[in-house]
Amino acid sequence: MSESGTPPGSKKPKLEITSENISLPTVNWFSNVTSDRRVEHVQSVSQRDVAELVFEHTIHDLSLLPQKNGEAYFTQVFHAKSNPSIQWKLEIFPKGSINPDGKDHLSLFLHRVVVKSKDPPVVGVYKIILQQRDGKTICSKSCQQPLQFTDTAYSYGFSKFIKLDQLLGSNGLKIICQVVCEVKRKERLCVK
Repeated sequence: MSESGTPPGSKKPKLEITSENISLPTVNWFSNVTSDRRVEHVQSVSQRDVAELVFEHTIHDLSLLPQKNGEAYFTQVFHAKSNPSIQWKLEIFPKGSINPDGKDHLSLFLHRVVVKSKDPPVVGVYKIILQQRDGKTICSKSCQQPLQFTDTAYSYGFSKFIKLDQLLGSNGLKIICQVVCEVKRKERLCVK
């Protein structure tokens, strides 16, 4: 058995995040305006590096955030412990993105932090879940089609994640982002 509890060579079951199968820490909801937490599952498959990350970002009080429509803030950078060179962060527009479609919506985008243009592309899928303080899911959206994150295409997301009027009266929000990604390495060819 491996550390993850699966026999060597067996396929790891797909990770699905729900409020039932993820344990969330007890949080003092009024200590700060936002806070972050990271969980990770890593799997190496032959020559491929596959990582599953779960990142949690808490907004304690949406009304206290200073951003206006079209203004964003970024979460802290998160990465797999096994591959710290592949870094991610969430871009959050708490009052809607500058895109006209995003007006009056909470807009959320997943960014790959690209260090060098020669970094290998990363292919991944992701899911973003918005929960209330009590763990009840308000909205969940995902990208099931694999996307290639490169130095020029490094951000994907939802300008219309959820209408802001649906969040009125929310007493604390948790954004959970699950990323499953694989590094696309160039294979070396030997010519004799």
